[in-house]
Amino acid sequence: MITEWLIASLAHRVRHWLQRVGRRFNQVCGGIFVAIGVALPLRA
Repeated sequence: MITEWLIASLAHRVRHWLQRVGRRFNQVCGGIFVAIGVALPLRA
């Protein structure tokens, strides 16, 4: 229960920031996941 409260509290604090830069944030995170997906098969 404490963990869920902490997550909800943090989400409430970053809500306004994500509304401003959310699209760019999603693009950056997506790019990171794509890079990891490309790098995994290359690591042998």
